Amino acid sequence: MFRQKTKVGVLSVACLMIFGCIFLLAACGTTQYRLDLVASTGGTVMGAGEYEEGTSVTITATPNEHYTFVGWYLDAEYQNRLSSSPSYQATVDADKTYYALFSENEKSVITIHSMGNGTTIGTGSYYVGEEITLTATPAQGYGFIGWFALADTSSTPLSTSTTLDIVVTSDMDYYAFFGEV
Repeated sequence: MFRQKTKVGVLSVACLMIFGCIFLLAACGTTQYRLDLVASTGGTVMGAGEYEEGTSVTITATPNEHYTFVGWYLDAEYQNRLSSSPSYQATVDADKTYYALFSENEKSVITIHSMGNGTTIGTGSYYVGEEITLTATPAQGYGFIGWFALADTSSTPLSTSTTLDIVVTSDMDYYAFFGEV
């Protein structure tokens, strides 16, 4: 990537002679620098552009669904973290590239064991914190007894409804018991 700092100001010193008088005009230039932002997989960034030297710029990282912002870095290898806050105040003093690192959220496996004659829906891999609904459907001539955390019906059921809403926190096993009616 080619970068060039630019001097703003067309006229550094100019002489103008009008009717025998000399006027000196001077224009003060300001230095502009490029601030580039690069986002890893899992999010977006805002705040890139050209800014005057000394400007304080807020750069912002926003994670996509099922991702978490890890930090801002000045190196593409993500070795030296500047900040773990998604909003960072960058002072413009040279051409710079800031790198935003995102990581995919952890997943857990939910396993449903169908105990008796019936079918279930909900076994799978889910993101931690995700809300899901487990569903049990008894076969003809059978009824649903309940959802259990253990493989026996001597414990208290989590629910006797054919649906069970849960928030995924870790790998878990659920037991759906069916019985003859």
